[in-house]
Amino acid sequence: MNFTSKFIETALGISFSKIEEVKNNRIKELLEIKSKIKEDPILVENWFDKEINKIRKVTENNSSSIDIESLINKIK
Repeated sequence: MNFTSKFIETALGISFSKIEEVKNNRIKELLEIKSKIKEDPILVENWFDKEINKIRKVTENNSSSIDIESLINKIK
């Protein structure tokens, strides 16, 4: 059990660091688009449409075994 626990902790640590990186990049991106709301609302609307479509496609055309890294890359 000790080996299994350490393996799971290591895997979670790697996943969490990737998630933290994606989170920070996403916050930066959202702040950038937020700053453009008043100056270019059409650009912002188009950006939101693109993001919504990206999220809709996250699990389309995938096999039943989806790994976390590929999901994270699709959301980026």
